[in-house]
Amino acid sequence: PDSEAALLHYTTSFKAAMPLLIPFWPRDIIAVTQQGDVENTNGKIHMNQAGSRSGILFASVTKPKTGSVFYFQNLTSISPYCEATQTSLADTVGGTWPEIGFQLPVTNEKPLPSDKAYIISDAYVLFSDTIIDNEITETQQFLNNLAQVYTVLPH
Repeated sequence: PDSEAALLHYTTSFKAAMPLLIPFWPRDIIAVTQQGDVENTNGKIHMNQAGSRSGILFASVTKPKTGSVFYFQNLTSISPYCEATQTSLADTVGGTWPEIGFQLPVTNEKPLPSDKAYIISDAYVLFSDTIIDNEITETQQFLNNLAQVYTVLPH
């Protein structure tokens, strides 16, 4: 991998103390200014998950014009949660600016069991200061980001 790349990887697990229904879950990234405001930010989502394919989102920060973010959610890690709650990971990565990223499938009918810890997020977020100003740059950046993340995924 590119040692200069700003790549963030985080995994979150959760063990319920009792069987638990989760009727709502927010997306895991909110774009804010350095002062913590969402009002003065804008972004463009170039691509996000369609159906049950890879949990990918690629977006640019257009105000302030600072670069792009490539988000990859390792959906395989979350499969045990979905099996336990009989939920689907389809269309779980996406969003509307400024709230983007992964949204854990809600459990309205079958509660999350309390017998073990479940991974509820396994995200790779790659930040770039490249300004996306045309389709060629967009395509090159997307493919480079995808290759960068794939090199660090567990095999």
